[in-house]
Amino acid sequence: MNEPIRQRILALLQRKGGLPPGFTDDTDYIDEGIVDSLAIVKFIVDLEKAFDIELTDEDIESPAFRTVAGLTALVGGKRPNAPL
Repeated sequence: MNEPIRQRILALLQRKGGLPPGFTDDTDYIDEGIVDSLAIVKFIVDLEKAFDIELTDEDIESPAFRTVAGLTALVGGKRPNAPL
């Protein structure tokens, strides 16, 4: 797992209201209400800005998008050689 990407994703989620006890990299942050349906667009924009990437509809609809572990892999795949 790419730890710098993981840490930045966790920091972005923290800004959305904090992470509940027991939160793991495999927790579905949408189901947990950390990012609700109203905030998801802002979260997507934050991710794209933070990592200088573009997320497609396919990315956003994938199960990987809903967890830190999945997002870390997804973002890492979009910028395999880019520094943070």
